[in-house]
Amino acid sequence: NSTLDRYRNVGAETIVVKNAGEPISFFSEQEMGIHNIKAIEKIVDSTAAGDSFNSEILVGLLRKIPINDAINNGVNLAKKVIVGKGALVPSNV
Repeated sequence: NSTLDRYRNVGAETIVVKNAGEPISFFSEQEMGIHNIKAIEKIVDSTAAGDSFNSEILVGLLRKIPINDAINNGVNLAKKVIVGKGALVPSNV
């Protein structure tokens, strides 16, 4: 992945490259690889899906959980966001 390599070459320690429903490439000190995702059949509104995903990555980094787990959490939250209208999800999410 050229994007992953470009950021590694400038010294980034943790990199997550998402690509609109395609597999997610990642690199960290602990691991690197591809995180496959299952497509959602009916997307209602993608507003804030990226922000939701990114928030889970940041939470994962702060809590020092494995990057693959943080990506999985981000994907799951983004999936909950895109099936609702206007980025409104239940408060218990």
